[in-house]
Amino acid sequence: MKIHSIFPDKWFAKLIMTTLKKESIDSEVTKEDLLPIAKLQGSNHFIKDITGIGYLTNLEYVKFKLQSY
Repeated sequence: MKIHSIFPDKWFAKLIMTTLKKESIDSEVTKEDLLPIAKLQGSNHFIKDITGIGYLTNLEYVKFKLQSY
């Protein structure tokens, strides 16, 4: 499946894309590709929806730095 199909929020998909070192949110990934992700860390305050996080079955740590205005 494509990254953006699993993670519909564009900014969350971009975080996954960067974590997996993929070229685009249109890149194909398998459940096995997602297994190594144990840590997610981002500073993107545009993330509004983390739908798909359940596919990250080995995820142990999540940190989002939010920016205040």
